Amino acid sequence: MRKHKVLLLVLFSMVLALVVTAFAHAQGYPVELAGVTVLRVRFPASGYDAQERMMIAYERLVDALGYYGRDSGPELVNIQIVSNSPAIYVGEKLFFTVDEDHAVYNGTTPMALAERWADNLRLAIQKYAEGFAQ
Repeated sequence: MRKHKVLLLVLFSMVLALVVTAFAHAQGYPVELAGVTVLRVRFPASGYDAQERMMIAYERLVDALGYYGRDSGPELVNIQIVSNSPAIYVGEKLFFTVDEDHAVYNGTTPMALAERWADNLRLAIQKYAEGFAQ
């Protein structure tokens, strides 16, 4: 009987882990700034899983905002092509490279998605900068 309970507990744990993983994938890992969701990372790329890509995006954003300081503004956000993929930059600092998986998931092209996410980032940086002005 005890062995049966252990097996049920293990099975329940495995199902719970699968549900949590599926939920995280469905919701994505948000990258937010100043109350604005800039993007949601849902897929792995370049050897990084979605959660690692979200953390890298945050590290890059903190680096860019720290580098530009009070000069951080929405006009710094730009899109460049890197290895045939659109990449969003803050000034000269890479923020995020848009991949085909995210574009397909969002029903668009990588460039159109990069433009949407860049617009979100511009709005977020604007709100972030307004916080300094007050």
